[in-house]
Amino acid sequence: MLSDPMIFESSTGRSKRSRSSYLPPLRGAVSACLAGGAALALLSCGGAERERADTVASPQRASTDPAEAQRRIAESPRPPAGELRLSESEGASELARRSPTTGIVYLLAHPLGALIGYAYSVPAAEVADAMSLDLQRRYDAVIHPADRSVETARGMLGEHLEARFGFEAALGSREVEAMILRQMPQFSPLPPSTATTSSFRAEAGELRAVGVPMSRLVEFLRQSSRLPVIDESGLEARYDFVIQWDTRSGAYAFLQAVNDLGLEVIREPRSVRLLEIRPAAKRAEPARAGATGPGGSKEQARVE
Repeated sequence: MLSDPMIFESSTGRSKRSRSSYLPPLRGAVSACLAGGAALALLSCGGAERERADTVASPQRASTDPAEAQRRIAESPRPPAGELRLSESEGASELARRSPTTGIVYLLAHPLGALIGYAYSVPAAEVADAMSLDLQRRYDAVIHPADRSVETARGMLGEHLEARFGFEAALGSREVEAMILRQMPQFSPLPPSTATTSSFRAEAGELRAVGVPMSRLVEFLRQSSRLPVIDESGLEARYDFVIQWDTRSGAYAFLQAVNDLGLEVIREPRSVRLLEIRPAAKRAEPARAGATGPGGSKEQARVE
């Protein structure tokens, strides 16, 4: 899992741009992987069939080895304060780090959709592309905010992506297929935790939670899904649970293990908020001195 959860934490400040009005940032996001193929099995409602779908993803294996992470960071060009660098990645494993001393954010081998999600503080699965961008193409982003704040880093990345790919982002609602986490009626609900501390550890093949709200499991699912994830479990306390699965069987084995908790993940249509990526509107240029339209009146020049 990521050793520095600050990479996904929210900032107390507000961006000069409108992204602060979007969905709340993920907190303590998990990067543990669900190993498996690209086309993965989704557990059906009855728990007995496999429904083929590209909806529960198996993220690329995250860089958990400290030596490897340090090497990749050292090899990444470090931009001056107030600048960022974005280039296509040759890496296959995602790496996310933030330096607490410099504030530099490293997002290496991240899909474009994940970078857009980070910039706007939304899960990648809630980014809706209306431009046919390749949201799975991987990039290395190194962001050096002059004030060392996370919110500034997000703003810098968002502005750069908008300019480079020619899009604008708007938050709206739409009915789409979503992943729904809910209780299975034939099982008793999870008993509330009696722990006085809270911990959430994610490794390949195991999730171990003590005294955590169900939102932590939902966050993990969001990191592993190509669809929005909605919690309809009704579980509002804090809970202890362990989920173990065979990584060779990918997402299907993970969802089967979730069933052992008396929970299920199903696909159903829901009206959800999505961050829509659409072509940027053409903007008017200031009227040029001496430029006149018919009848001698000055006419505003526009970008064609």
